Amino acid sequence: MSSNEAVDPVSAELTALLTRLAELAELPTDPESDGGAACIDRIALLERARSVVAAAQHTAIVSFGRAQVEEQIELVAQGRLDPEKLGRGIADQIALAAHVSPSVGDRRLGVARALASDLPCTRALLVAGRISEQLAEHIVSTTSHLDPETRAVVDKQLAETGLEDMGRRQAEAAVKKLAYEADPQGFTDRARNARKHRRVTLRPAPDTMSVLSGLLPVEQGVACIAALRTYADSLIATGDTDDRTRD
Repeated sequence: MSSNEAVDPVSAELTALLTRLAELAELPTDPESDGGAACIDRIALLERARSVVAAAQHTAIVSFGRAQVEEQIELVAQGRLDPEKLGRGIADQIALAAHVSPSVGDRRLGVARALASDLPCTRALLVAGRISEQLAEHIVSTTSHLDPETRAVVDKQLAETGLEDMGRRQAEAAVKKLAYEADPQGFTDRARNARKHRRVTLRPAPDTMSVLSGLLPVEQGVACIAALRTYADSLIATGDTDDRTRD
């Protein structure tokens, strides 16, 4: 623990909470005594805790980002920092603290800022543990083409749709529908611009394997998987499977 963490009362309280959660993680529950009901309740509560923790981290991220920008603005005024470098390094520090990549740190910073400034209703649902962090991120992404005023309207509409009672696909469909209806042209333009970011990437996997991924327009992705499956089926038809499944 750093000296700053020792002084900060919130960090001290979080440290104590982590210690208690570690203890709770080891407490057994007998699923046979109640048919597993207590286990299910515990799973649901812990899932809500994930959301609340994410919201708490967002609060810290926004506060840190704001403090860094204010400090950098002073440096710019003093002629000690190039104005074009304003905001740089913030996401990198967040990534280092969270043990994630710089790109993930930058995404988390963007999500935290959007929830704090443009999507208060969505953030309130996250704080209450009523929606997942993944759904909150989806809402941020899907409404990114909207101006702040329109985004706030959609945010309120989403809160009134009962997202917390929907399955993931149903909730994402509701978000997409409202985001499109709010600005059809902007929604279409954003989808068109997204094609500029298509790419193929390779990352390592366990046991000397790798994961080859393609970020493609949907029709190209469908064409790729169809071609691969057709080829696989042709091998299966001739008996040339080499002990492999269709996948």
